[in-house]
Amino acid sequence: MILTYLKIYGSIPNIETLEKKYPKLPAIAQYRVGVIRFINWIGSRPINEETLREYFLSLKKEYSPATVRLAKTSIKLWILKNHPNRNDIVFRNGIEAVFKDIKVPKPSLSLTDSKFLSESEVKLLMDKLPTKYSLIIQALYGTGCRVSELLSVRLSQCQILKTHIEAKVVGKGGKENILIISKTLFTKIQKQFKGNVYLFENTSKGKPITRQLVHRTLQRVGLAELDRKVHPHQTRHSRISHLLQNGKPLDSVSRFANHFDPAFTAKVYGHNKLTSKEILETAI
Repeated sequence: MILTYLKIYGSIPNIETLEKKYPKLPAIAQYRVGVIRFINWIGSRPINEETLREYFLSLKKEYSPATVRLAKTSIKLWILKNHPNRNDIVFRNGIEAVFKDIKVPKPSLSLTDSKFLSESEVKLLMDKLPTKYSLIIQALYGTGCRVSELLSVRLSQCQILKTHIEAKVVGKGGKENILIISKTLFTKIQKQFKGNVYLFENTSKGKPITRQLVHRTLQRVGLAELDRKVHPHQTRHSRISHLLQNGKPLDSVSRFANHFDPAFTAKVYGHNKLTSKEILETAI
């Protein structure tokens, strides 16, 4: 039986009313994007179980399973944080039940060769990219983090230690992560970006460089130098894969990637699979 506590408690107020009383969008960039997309879609209609189901049905037709799952998490948390009945345990359980019942496809865990860059390709991109973006790619590859995590790093979150820099970030799913950055790279970044608040700051706006700008620049250089589409997240896939290929312990690499379980790391990045070249060479 589907629980319908949204109907019991009535619709969530229209967004105009909600934002006047509770103007709190998620602080995490990727969560905020999901909520804003939903706000634009819902317009002046009430937010209830019916409109939520309609929204996710339309979302599944346009976006990848991973994007839909992220939207589901971000919208649920936003509702629980802003609704007038947010402290009512019955209401909270009802919201949890409604969102649990909205089924979202699981993202594919298979990664093809096109998702990875070789070490030589990573180095080539670093050489050919404009200095600022080369530093971003160096930091992305070195830390193995997601681009949204890296660009959100504040200077106040960076702790200077004897041998390296530790930068605290909030990663996917709200998990805290510590990025390890060399002192040499950190100094180069500070000298190039001259940020006051963010490590990778657009000083003219006082805000971090946007991931869209990083994506466009990397894609342009990737097409010109490698004759293929390249995106920032490939540096993460590649770094994790390279560590495993170089014999680093699975549990250590899994912690480095901030994965919830080494089994997940092994399933996605297992380095014992045949490459496309090996498959072609051994075919009859």
